Amino acid sequence: ETPRPTLSEHSSPPSFEVVKQRMAIDMANAPTSKANVKSRALFRDGYRCTATGLFDRPSCRNYPEIDAKQQSTGVFRTNTETAHIFSESAQDGDRRQTYGSTAIALLNLLGLGEVVEKILGENVNSLVNVMTMAVDLHQEFDLMNLWFEPVPNEASLLLTFPIESYVILPIPQRNTYKICGPVADEREREAIPTLERVTFRLSPEFEAACGGNSSTSAYLPSPELLTLHAACSRVCHMSGAAQQVDDILRELELSTVMSYDGGSAELLAARLSMVSPRTLDVHG
Repeated sequence: ETPRPTLSEHSSPPSFEVVKQRMAIDMANAPTSKANVKSRALFRDGYRCTATGLFDRPSCRNYPEIDAKQQSTGVFRTNTETAHIFSESAQDGDRRQTYGSTAIALLNLLGLGEVVEKILGENVNSLVNVMTMAVDLHQEFDLMNLWFEPVPNEASLLLTFPIESYVILPIPQRNTYKICGPVADEREREAIPTLERVTFRLSPEFEAACGGNSSTSAYLPSPELLTLHAACSRVCHMSGAAQQVDDILRELELSTVMSYDGGSAELLAARLSMVSPRTLDVHG
């Protein structure tokens, strides 16, 4: 008879110390990719949702150190995902294909179609393009019902030449954003309310893994990408495009057969636009 494995023989997650050591080695030797982006984003974000501050539930279960932090702060936990500021639409589900098509179309309309590609190159999974986010908020972010706007300093002095002249201009606080959109406006009625504002920082463990001497701009969400996403989101809501996206998604879920009288032409056109060539080529 084959002996049954004892409880101690079952695999268990490595200790948090081992995770930190492995992460330091991994980041020094391999670029961020689709395979490791979630673990790196969680590690950078302190295993918390960037929009709510809630802790990642599986991480609390796997690592006593994260669980202890969660209990000491009294902040709840939730399931999280890796949210891309701009994603490769075709690799996601239908809902995100629609988001990707709408975002790229708006960028082209604003004359900014090539900016995202220049920032990201061919690596859509770069840490500058991702955030850890609660599952339901990730969906709202993809649908442009949630966005991040830079918070300006109340008064910032900008010198000009000659030195005798100067102007007072609002300069964004470093990596600090106001969370905006319908989801933020309704935070008092949400089961998982968003924070009013957030300052992105590297977790102490992430900084240590980087040797403590790396530029934070290489790892934190890109201000440029967040500004572009915010612009797309605002234009989308001002033009009513957000409601059109929701209507198309609802029709797609209900429609399995196209109409013979041409009544489905608009729906078909929207569906075809999801699989048309994209401005952004981000296969990594």
